[in-house]
Amino acid sequence: MHQRPTLTPAPTRLAPRRSTGAPHVAPVRQSSPRPPRKNRRRGGFWKSSIVVISAILLTTLASKASDSFKVADVLQLAGVGQSNELLRCPPEMAYVPTSQGGFCIDRFEVSTGKTCPFKTPTSAIQTNENIAVSTCEPDSVKGGNPWVNLSETQAMTLCAKNGKRLPTPGEWYRAALGTPDTITNRNAECAIGLVGSGSALPTGSRSGCVSSFGAYDMVGNVWEWVDADVREGSWKGGALPAEGYIAGVDSDGVPTETGTSSPIAFNGDYFFVEPIGVRGMFRGGYWGLDDTAGIYTINATIEHNFAGNAVGFRCVK
Repeated sequence: MHQRPTLTPAPTRLAPRRSTGAPHVAPVRQSSPRPPRKNRRRGGFWKSSIVVISAILLTTLASKASDSFKVADVLQLAGVGQSNELLRCPPEMAYVPTSQGGFCIDRFEVSTGKTCPFKTPTSAIQTNENIAVSTCEPDSVKGGNPWVNLSETQAMTLCAKNGKRLPTPGEWYRAALGTPDTITNRNAECAIGLVGSGSALPTGSRSGCVSSFGAYDMVGNVWEWVDADVREGSWKGGALPAEGYIAGVDSDGVPTETGTSSPIAFNGDYFFVEPIGVRGMFRGGYWGLDDTAGIYTINATIEHNFAGNAVGFRCVK
C-alpha cells in the first residue's frame, strides 16, 4: 500500500488619391517665405524618435521574461502601445501572457501593509481585525513575512481591497511555470525540505525560486489559496483522481491521473484530496515538504474557512 509522504507540522498536508481626369494646369509659383525649419523637419524628428524607441524596445525585449514590467515602462515613456496588456501591471506584479490576453499576478506572496495593526497575524481573528482597518492593505514586496492564518474568504477580501482577486487554479499554474521543482540545491532554489523550521522564510529569500514570468516562491514557502470549489471529489463538473503522485494534468495544471509513483515529468509532485464534502484548494506546497512540493502539487482536503500558519496567498488582476 502506498504510504503518504510524511508532512509536518500537523496537519501534515498544510502546515497577453486618385486622378480626377482634369487637364493639367501648371502651378503658380508662390513668393511666400520658406516654412520654418522646425516644421519642415517634423517628420524627420518622429522618424528619429521611432528609431530610438525601437532600439530601446529591442534591447529590453531581449531581457528575461521576469523583467517584463521594464518593457511596459519603456512603452509608457514612449507614449505608444497604451492598450498593451503589459501596461496594466504595476511594478509589484508580473505579467503572464495567455491566449485570452494575459493577466497580472503579485510577484511575491502577500504580506501585511505598514498600517496593519497585526504585522504577523497568528489567527483568523487577528486577520479579521486587520481587514476591519480601512488603511490596512495587503502588500506584495520582497522580504516580507507571508500573511498566513487566514481563510480563503479572508484572502478574497484582502485582494479586493487592492482591486484584485484570488487567482484561479489555471492562472496560478500558468504564472508558476518555470519555477524550480526540485531540491538539488536548496539554497538556490525554493523553500522546501525545511522540516522542523516551524515557519516560512521572508518573501523572495531564495533568488532562484522564480517563475519564467517573474513570480517568486510559487513552490514551497507557504501553500497559496486559489479560487476553487472541490465538491465531493469533483472540480468543474469532472471527478478528480484519487490521492497520490501526479501522473497527468489538464491545461490548468489540475491532476487528471495519479499513481503510486511519480513520472519524471512531474518531479514527485503530489495530489492531496478529500473525496467527501466541499473543500477549498491551495497550491505549490510549503516549507515542510520535499519533492512532493511543486507547481503541480495541490491540496484539496481542507474546508474554505480553514486558517493555518502554512497557508498564504497572492492576488491577480
